[in-house]
Amino acid sequence: MPSYDATSVARLKSAGAILLGKCHTTEFATYDPSPARNPWNLACTPGGSSSGSAAAVAAREVPIALGTQTIGSNVRPASYCGLVGLKPTLGRISTRGVMPLSYTQDHVGLMTRSVEDMALGLSVTAGHDPGDPSSSRSPVPDYIAAITRRRAPRIGLMREFFFERATPEVGRITSQAVERLARAGATVEEAKAPASLRVAQAAANLIVRCDTATVHADLFARKADLYRPAIRSMIETGMLVTGESYVRALRIRRQFRRELAELLERYDVLLTPTTPAPAPEGMATGDPQFQVPWSLSGFPSITVPCGLTASGLPLGIQLASGPFTEAPLLAAAAWCEDVLGRGGSPNL
Repeated sequence: MPSYDATSVARLKSAGAILLGKCHTTEFATYDPSPARNPWNLACTPGGSSSGSAAAVAAREVPIALGTQTIGSNVRPASYCGLVGLKPTLGRISTRGVMPLSYTQDHVGLMTRSVEDMALGLSVTAGHDPGDPSSSRSPVPDYIAAITRRRAPRIGLMREFFFERATPEVGRITSQAVERLARAGATVEEAKAPASLRVAQAAANLIVRCDTATVHADLFARKADLYRPAIRSMIETGMLVTGESYVRALRIRRQFRRELAELLERYDVLLTPTTPAPAPEGMATGDPQFQVPWSLSGFPSITVPCGLTASGLPLGIQLASGPFTEAPLLAAAAWCEDVLGRGGSPNL
């Protein structure tokens, strides 16, 4: 048993939340799956790594759950399960008490069934933590008040990269959602993807694998045989990363952050499909590539439901904005939720 609560858990308890327990996650928050299932279709994954959190909220066992995201582990499962999922700015919520995967990309996030609940959850969990040196001192605004000031946002639609990698059904349903937002008053323009986006995936994977190898070095040296295949492969790959390659990846991240910030000067939010496809069947936790840009940059992103596939699985749209702009991001998400409607509930 841990000797103390994670800061995010302690803050929820202090605010009066009743903690029901811990949910299943993938091994060390990577790709080796947990036994959790998607309430919308038990043959499908709820996503990962925050598998049980997404399943619990979707099954209405709880109204809110914590998750983590280093690549795509909070926003993706939220979308697969028809939820609102937020990955805030890097450092917005303390990671103290969280088993690390990457010291430079680990985020604590939240999953809820509405943007209103998300604003409440972030209000409680956000803020500087003296026990976490990576925790930001940036002031915490009133997120609950922010969503009452919602208005039609200026949206930069990122078709490049995202739509070309999505299934035709995801592209069609996302485009229909965007058309509804435009008819309701949103200003929608095609946004050109940053040039460095094409190499962001490789940079993120290299950074995370190297960081993971560092985190697990001592334990892996003693108990490598106990590790499952995916996390073992990540560690072994990370051990081969040279210092020069790591620095190059960090430089790509810095360039990508700069280009992304410049792009966001023209829009309130950027919009993409949340996932390339709906939740896949089987145990594999799905494709996180559409979350990579925001995990690598540390910029906030949120998914809100936008419809169902022909097979009845949820899809979402992903909104992203600049660092520490969670208040206007939540306001934009709430406006989109008003137009598109809240996600439905699985047939339990």
